[in-house]
Parts: sequence; structure tokens; C-alpha cells
Amino acid sequence: MKPDAAVPALDAAVVQEHLAAYFAAAHPGDVTVAGLDIRRKWLDPDKGATVLYALTLTTATQGRHEQQYVGKVVRSEKAEEEYRAAVKKAKVQPALGEAVISLPRLRLLLYAFPNDPKLKLLTPAKLQEWLTANLRRVWREARREPSWQVTQAGVESLRYVPGKRFTGRGRATVVNTEGSAHELRFIVKQLKDEKAAKKSYRNLVKLWASWPEPAQGESRPPIRFPRPLAYDARHAAIFLEELPGENLWEVFLRTGDLTLIKQAGSLLAQLHRSKRRVPKRVSRRGEWRENRPVLAALKREVPELRPRLLRCWREWRLAAKSAREPEVLLHGSFRLNHIFVHQGELALIDLDSLRLGPPAYDVANLISSLYYLEGLGQITARQRLAITQHLVAGYAEQTPHRITAEELGWYLISLLINKQMSKLMAHDHAGRRDRIGELLGQAEAIWTQSRALPATATMVDLTGQLLQAEGNRPPA
Repeated sequence: MKPDAAVPALDAAVVQEHLAAYFAAAHPGDVTVAGLDIRRKWLDPDKGATVLYALTLTTATQGRHEQQYVGKVVRSEKAEEEYRAAVKKAKVQPALGEAVISLPRLRLLLYAFPNDPKLKLLTPAKLQEWLTANLRRVWREARREPSWQVTQAGVESLRYVPGKRFTGRGRATVVNTEGSAHELRFIVKQLKDEKAAKKSYRNLVKLWASWPEPAQGESRPPIRFPRPLAYDARHAAIFLEELPGENLWEVFLRTGDLTLIKQAGSLLAQLHRSKRRVPKRVSRRGEWRENRPVLAALKREVPELRPRLLRCWREWRLAAKSAREPEVLLHGSFRLNHIFVHQGELALIDLDSLRLGPPAYDVANLISSLYYLEGLGQITARQRLAITQHLVAGYAEQTPHRITAEELGWYLISLLINKQMSKLMAHDHAGRRDRIGELLGQAEAIWTQSRALPATATMVDLTGQLLQAEGNRPPA
């Protein structure tokens, strides 16, 4: 059965039809539903579906208006109870329509953005209120001249996972008693867990302070990353410096520049030199525990792959027991879109997942993401291999750590299962079952190649072996 048939909330046409009927009844002759797009969807076998919709409404007086809604599929017996709770919690009324809409026949609750099932998202008014009270923390000039006042504020959504996290580009206008005006620019990150947000902010502050004193003439640490500015406990919000530039993924798609990929490997090696310590850790045993529920879900999703999954799992699990590996500071979510490029200079962003663990984890995280992007048709196998070769070469030239072929292979398989295969399930991609099978085949090949190499072989040997096995030569 297709997901859209099993979960009507995933069918844009069905949802639009029900919303049209809803608005026709609630606002007869006033509001018309002109269109609906599904921006993103998340599937969870236990919690159901969450969908981000973009709804286009029209009125005779206000014209066209786009309103984002977060859709949450609920159990039929809990629908009325959850609706009442949602209405009580929702504080922001949209320009058109209601803050919360219930579509019982679809078992769907819709929250008008910036209302969210769990996040306390900052509205322009709330942001202005917070900045007015905390301007000196965000902008140093306000410490020297306290007459500056915030007259306007807003946040543009950059990345949003309903109920989990939000990243936005903040803007605010400040004026002083002399009439001078200045625009503040910053990044706002919000998490659902106040404790996790506070810990992330403190880690960033300590990381910024942990680098050696800059050499004469320098004004920042050897690795560029956003300076942490302030923390708002009430909204679990972290305020960060906005860096100029664009992410490396977009730059590579446009230019194909592999020298920047090699620089990214060197940048990661520099991060791994940091002496900073954080509480969260990565280990093989921990990865094994995290992968168990994913494996169970995969066996349900693609039962025809069960024998191969179990065979790969058993071999991979046996290698988790006796390994001893170095601990370094990890980015924790190292990918091309988490690296910024500006005038040839690279910077790390999205440092919310800092942890301690083996350096192979970060390298494998980026490489595993390339397999996922290849499966979506966003890069070719040739590009994946070229990026892998240049990344590994840049890292190997700058790191004091020796990553073995077995280490890289082990974490690659772990992340292909725990992140890439699980993303295919969660995001309901077309052809996901076939793509899961392809990823499993690639994981099997990686494991075979890594185990065939001698114990002294390095990650450079493994990536070279994979390149040779796939019969491709990346561009120089």
C-alpha cells in the first residue's frame, strides 16, 4: 500500500480538499484555498506522521497570502483531547484562518506557524521584547552607548523541523537619541529542550575560549565558526553571529571545486586538534545500541532484505566489542552543508552536536551523507568518489591521528544504517525501498573491502580500494 493511501495527510490534494471545505464553512465567501504544497514530511512508525504544509489563501480584501502549517497525525480517540490542548497552547493568530485547525476525518491537527507542538518559537514581538531587555548581550556597541533602542525585529526561517529545532536569520533595527539607525544581523537557533539548548550554548562559549590566543594581527580562533552571542532560556534560543558566505554543498554543486573539499578535510583535522572536552560521547557500543531500533524498523519496512540485514548486522556487531580508539572533539554532524565558504575561507556551522569520540566518526559522517545524496540523484557516483578522495587526502595531510581502514569502514556502515537508511524511511522518498537495498549493497561492499585489507591499512587505502572496485576515476 502506498504511504499516501495509508496516511491521507501525506496527500496534498486530499488535505487541500478538506481545508477548502473547512474554510468554506468557517469563513463563507471570505477566504478561499488557492493551493497547498507539502514542503517536508517525517514518518515515524510509533509517533505517526508530521508534515510541513505551505497553504495559499486568498481574500477579496487582502489578496493572496501564504501560511505555513505544521500537520500532526493523531489517534482518532485522542483527536478531540489533543485539539483542545493545542488551542489552549497556541498563542499566535495567523493573518488568515485559525491558529489551530482540526480535520477529524484525516486525523490531522494543523498548527499555524509559528505555533508549534513543542517549540516556543520567537515571534517578531517576542524577539523585539527580548532584544530590548538584552541588547547589550547581542551588540557590543550598546554597552558603550546605552541610548540605542530596538524599533523593529523579525526572523526569517532557514531550517525548521517541527517539534524539534528551528534555525532562523534574525534582523533588528536599532536607533539612538541622535536619530542614527543600525541593522543588527544574527542567527537564532531554537531547540525543544531548554537543557539541551543551554548545554549547546555553553559548549560553544567554551569552545570559542579554548583556542590558543590568536597571533598578532589576528582577531579570531584558527577555525572560523559563529561567535555565540547570547542565550534565552525562556525560548530555548541560542543567538549566534551571522557569518557571510554560502554553504559548501551549494558551492560545490555550482562550481565542482574539489580544492575546497580538500580544505574541508584540513578544517576537520584542525577541529580534532582542539583540547576542549564535552560530556557527550560516541563509541562503538553506543552506536550499536542506537542502531538496534533502526534495524528492527528496516526489517519491517523491507522484509525481503531481512537475511542480508541480519548477516551484515552480526558481522558489524562482532567488530564493536574489542576496539579501542582515540577520543577527539567531534563536530558530530559533519556534512558539506555544515561548512560555510566566503572568499575562499571555510567556516564550521551547526555545532549543536559536539561530542567526544573517534575521529573516524566525523569523516564517515560526511562520506555516508554522500551516498544518501547520490541516491536522491543530487550527485553522481563519480562525484561522490571525487569528494571522498579529496576530503580524506586533506584530512590525512593535517591530522596527527591515524584512522585505519577498519575504523572508517565500521563507522561508515553504522552511519549508513542509523542515519541514511533511517532518513529514507522517515522522509518518505520515492523509491525508498529500492534505495535502501542499494545502500545495503554499498554497506556490504565497504565491509568486504575494509576486512580484506591488512590490519595496518589506513582510511586512504580503503577509499582508494573502493575507488578501484567501483571502476571510476574522479577528476584531478
